[in-house]
Amino acid sequence: MIYLTLKEGTIMQKNPIQNLRDEHGAISIILSVMKKVATRLKNSEEVKKEHLGKIVEFLINFADKCHHGKEENVLFPLFNEPGKSASATIASFLEDHERGRAFVRALAEAVAKKDTKNIIKNARGYAGLLPKHIKKENEIFPKWIGPLSDEAKEELFEKFEKIEEEVIGLGKHHEYIRNIEGLKKSLERK
Repeated sequence: MIYLTLKEGTIMQKNPIQNLRDEHGAISIILSVMKKVATRLKNSEEVKKEHLGKIVEFLINFADKCHHGKEENVLFPLFNEPGKSASATIASFLEDHERGRAFVRALAEAVAKKDTKNIIKNARGYAGLLPKHIKKENEIFPKWIGPLSDEAKEELFEKFEKIEEEVIGLGKHHEYIRNIEGLKKSLERK
């Protein structure tokens, strides 16, 4: 397996399974943030509009365009052939992605309108949908990717990197992670 050096000085394997799992971890952080925000709003506590904006931006750009883009444009086509057992699973994943997008669109609209009731509804809806989806992907992706040759895994990882660069830009991945970790800490202090 080939290694690469990241800007922060850490060494990371070019491992597509770990890449997806790490992104699932980041998405899980935003889900916990969303639950806290929904609870605060339900209790008539203050939530900064900039926090809501960061959540929506993360969901649209990082979770959907980048992460789901990797799955839908690179990973799924490798395993979605007629007659293969993965086809039904992929259809289920795609259905979850579409349901998630509907929640995010409605959440973004509610944030723009300052519609607290629908912010709560859609934040909870999205946060309720994704944990099961992530768990299922974390179980299945290693079964699909694991048997691939090292060369195929490296090629898959490179395609993931290209999507990331094209969709969110160089360095933005770590910036998004820092933003959501800061948001989580900010909400925990109160």
